Amino acid sequence: MKFLFRTDASFEIGAGHFMRCFALSQRLKEDNNDIIFLTNTQNPDLLARIDKENIKLEKSIVYEELLLDAKNTVKVAQKYNTDWIITDGYKFETNYQRQIKKSGFKLMCIDDVAACHYVSDIILNQNLNANRVFKYSCEKYTKLLLGLKFVLLRREYRNMKNYNKVIHDKCNNLLITIGGNNMQEYIKKLLDSIYLLNMNLNIKILAGSKSEFKYDLNEFKNHKHSIELIAVVDNIIPFIKWCDLAITASGSTVWELMSLQTPMITIVLAKNQEEIANQIAMEKAGINLSYIKDTDKNVIAEKIESIIISSEIRKNMAKNCKRLIPSIENNCDYFLQ
Repeated sequence: MKFLFRTDASFEIGAGHFMRCFALSQRLKEDNNDIIFLTNTQNPDLLARIDKENIKLEKSIVYEELLLDAKNTVKVAQKYNTDWIITDGYKFETNYQRQIKKSGFKLMCIDDVAACHYVSDIILNQNLNANRVFKYSCEKYTKLLLGLKFVLLRREYRNMKNYNKVIHDKCNNLLITIGGNNMQEYIKKLLDSIYLLNMNLNIKILAGSKSEFKYDLNEFKNHKHSIELIAVVDNIIPFIKWCDLAITASGSTVWELMSLQTPMITIVLAKNQEEIANQIAMEKAGINLSYIKDTDKNVIAEKIESIIISSEIRKNMAKNCKRLIPSIENNCDYFLQ
């Protein structure tokens, strides 16, 4: 079968939509399906991933009118005689979907907001407890794939399904991975808060791709903690295995951390991340700092310290992560039903 992915990534919207599609494309290629990416993404690091997987790439024009974008998507799908079109992004609303459906293609929408009426054949929402949290307006024929059973993880995570994280009594290594448009502001707030802790930590900060790397740590050169800023990482698994605790934005990275049973502190950078952070906290797989921009540094420091000093809390978080994602199969049979 042939699958066309229509998704984008940018400094403003982040890379989450793109990477979810990339994870699914890897799984589909393992079943010898043909994959085409239609995107206006300029990020060279993301495009290099596509090239490495030998996936066909079509550059999308940035259209002011969504209908023109939809018509172009149909045109490219016809060019490759595509069976399925898969969209991931908040702009692919009802009229966009109708344009694809009336052209005769099967359509799947990867989604995490339930913000419109859906006419797609499949809606995939991989978020924790999505079946309870989201109420979808959709056609009678639309199939709902909701929850962590359908989480989209890249091959390197699926290959580590038998991994068991060791939770040390002492928490020394802290990983910060947030990305996003206001990365500098959030990193400064976190480091200022962590500075208040009466302990010494090894801190690694994953700061996005080379094209988005703008942060300067010089102002923290006398920070009492050991701080390393890493501009670009193709594979963050070694960093996840290294850390005792992660502070992360509440996007797709949380499922990667969860799949490797990593105790975590979530922060919210956008409204669509609120429910993810809330559900993780509810299931006791992490704690939620919510919008740290509006939170006092002392409060942030107290919450971080409460996890660092308690190995019992971190062990319970790891157990709950394993409970929530017991096995990662990423079965793609739903396309054949």
